Amino acid sequence: MGGAPAWALGPGRPKGSTSAYWKPSPVQYQAFVRALGVRYSGRYTPPGASSPLPRVSFWSIWNEPDYGPSLAPQGVPGT
Repeated sequence: MGGAPAWALGPGRPKGSTSAYWKPSPVQYQAFVRALGVRYSGRYTPPGASSPLPRVSFWSIWNEPDYGPSLAPQGVPGT
């Protein structure tokens, strides 16, 4: 299952914690999504490339929104 990338997690995460959801940073997440939008807008040409990357029009971040475990505790698989 997904979770926030390590660089987007807030400081103070308990030692040994395996939680991927420890206080993610909305500011860093916004910067990450904005960078993706710019890169895959169809107008971004990477250094050394001769043409822009293809435009991406539809996105899915992490899991499908209707995947049971992702809905917990609101939705519990099998109930």
